[in-house]
Amino acid sequence: MAHRGRILIVDDESNARSALSEILREEGYATETAADGFKALGKLEEFDPDVVLTDLKMPGLDGIAFMEKARAAVPGAVFVVMTAFGTVSSAVDAIKKGAENYLLKPLDPEALGAVVERSMEKARLVQEARRLRERLRERNAVSHIVAPPSASRFSNRSCSATSGARSRAPSPGARAASSRPTAAPCCSTRSARSPPPSRSSCCASSRRRPSSA
Repeated sequence: MAHRGRILIVDDESNARSALSEILREEGYATETAADGFKALGKLEEFDPDVVLTDLKMPGLDGIAFMEKARAAVPGAVFVVMTAFGTVSSAVDAIKKGAENYLLKPLDPEALGAVVERSMEKARLVQEARRLRERLRERNAVSHIVAPPSASRFSNRSCSATSGARSRAPSPGARAASSRPTAAPCCSTRSARSPPPSRSSCCASSRRRPSSA
């Protein structure tokens, strides 16, 4: 059965962990739990959560320190801090350090469901944006290696057109020769022993009209 997303619950109180896990599973989420920040770090890579619910005050590694380390391991995850010490300063500090939202203990089930749903939607958007950036980087890397086919075809057509135009263009010598007037051929016939006729007589004979019979 498909689930609505993966949620890692980090809390040093076992009853709180169990209750949260049961509620969220009933809502259709896959859940994993950890008793402190150090144990949670060991589960990030394998579980790959979309949303992390972490207690703010925990022994050893508190919620903010855990969140700072975990964001490098799961950059697409969204973090929500839970605290019984819900002062304005602690909430602002958690959000400045990367938390998407915070919840006050004891948790209100309706508030929990709303915050988790919004955080899950944010996680999907973040992950989709990361996938798009990776595709763009891969496409840019390939484009630097292989030239686009359209560019090579355009280059080939340009070269063919240029070479064809050069082959069809007459040379300067040919243009000069074609512009000279062509002399009329001598139409008179002569024997091999007779002297060659002059240019004027040849032209005159070619202009003479035949007499009428």
